[in-house]
Amino acid sequence: MHIIRVMFSAILAATLLPVAVAFAADDPTRLSIPWGDWIAGAAGVVGAVIAAILARALSFAPAIVKTLLTEQLLKRSVDYALGAVAGAAKGRTLEIHVANEVIRSSAQYAVDNGAPWLLKWIGDLGPKIVARLSAEGAIPASASAATLDLAPTPSP
Repeated sequence: MHIIRVMFSAILAATLLPVAVAFAADDPTRLSIPWGDWIAGAAGVVGAVIAAILARALSFAPAIVKTLLTEQLLKRSVDYALGAVAGAAKGRTLEIHVANEVIRSSAQYAVDNGAPWLLKWIGDLGPKIVARLSAEGAIPASASAATLDLAPTPSP
């Protein structure tokens, strides 16, 4: 809120305070109002404000991109595991031993195919894969990361 007040004050100061009304030297009853100078000054201030807003908005881009990449990796790993594990099918609730194999396979896919910096940023894959499978209805909502086997083997 404070930054908005400061920006508004700067715009106000740049456009309204330097009201330069000059009398013409040859006719003291005539006013000369420099509208063009005022508009040029206001355009510079508005451009600077827009640049500041864009810079602030773009500061959130890395986090948004990381989140999108994480979602993409989790979706691909779960889809891969549902297709690769015998007895697993999308839209069907999995038995515990099949669910464990799907989770292991999904985590392995993520470890093998995910960028190292993204995996480091994601952190623990297990709970995220369990949440994704639960959201898709592949495992019961009562399943948790504590009751399922989540350990992938490290890739060579």
